[in-house]
Amino acid sequence: MPPVTLSGTATSTGRSLPIEEAARKPGDAAAIAALREDGFDRFVAAERTVVDLVAEAIEKGLERNHLLAEDVDAVVFSTESFWDTGVERSADTLPEGRRIRDGLFEAMSRLGLRNAYPYASWLSSCANLGPALVLAKSLVETGQHARVLVALADRQPAALGPLMDNGASVYSDLAVCCTLDRRDAGYRVERVVSHASPGLATLRAPDAGPNFVLETNRAVKALGRKFRAATGKGCDAYRLVLTNNYNLHSLKIICDALGIDGAAVRRDTRADIAHGNASDPLVTLDHLTQADAVADGEEVLLLSTGVYCWSLVVLRRAAPSKVRP
Repeated sequence: MPPVTLSGTATSTGRSLPIEEAARKPGDAAAIAALREDGFDRFVAAERTVVDLVAEAIEKGLERNHLLAEDVDAVVFSTESFWDTGVERSADTLPEGRRIRDGLFEAMSRLGLRNAYPYASWLSSCANLGPALVLAKSLVETGQHARVLVALADRQPAALGPLMDNGASVYSDLAVCCTLDRRDAGYRVERVVSHASPGLATLRAPDAGPNFVLETNRAVKALGRKFRAATGKGCDAYRLVLTNNYNLHSLKIICDALGIDGAAVRRDTRADIAHGNASDPLVTLDHLTQADAVADGEEVLLLSTGVYCWSLVVLRRAAPSKVRP
């Protein structure tokens, strides 16, 4: 049976703004200056809802992959922006956090995804990419579905402001979509290894600093051991490690625990999109693919990292590398 591949990555964004416009409080200027020194330049703010962003990304992805909507038989959605519904029709019958479901179903119908079963993945926050991919991969491998779209999207509530609390990055509003099936195109999804430390949720108080760092270090080292057991390799075996677009200081504890050399870390899209939540590694992968920076047959490592959850995704560029109808 042919391996499961990932192809046709497409992105939907909003207005591009200089990161200085992310400042809301007097103390934000220093954090933004540090981000600019680290290569961050702009972030993306969208007027449209998450549902609108997802719909555009899916439409672009279908076109890029030369697919018809009816060729898709499942969609894995991933978001934490449940507040961003844009659906008033059910405002009197459904709580706000559940109205996004109606919006996504309406978008699927509008796009012609009449044969697609909906799934969701959201508990891993900025690490949602890993579980979304492993769910889609498993659906194809088990024969449950032949072709699965993965769509990730988030928007930052205006009231919270785009700058992350710890200054690690600036949130952007965007959606990204890719296709998983068995065509010989794009990237083979070789392995997804995940690990979580739910107990970190109890250690986020301001006075829990050392314990939070120690537990993060312990959990990420456990991820590294699981990865080596599953693949026979360490994370230092990869020339390209595509991460979330955080500043290098914030990534250091993760990379050190996994033995990743800073020279291998790729955040090539940070200047243009800052941090698109879970989408960053996929957007960077597409950027490197378009630049022909990944050789046919080469393995790349995606490091999807949130606060309590982390995933390592091994992708191998398929040959031929061009997507065929």
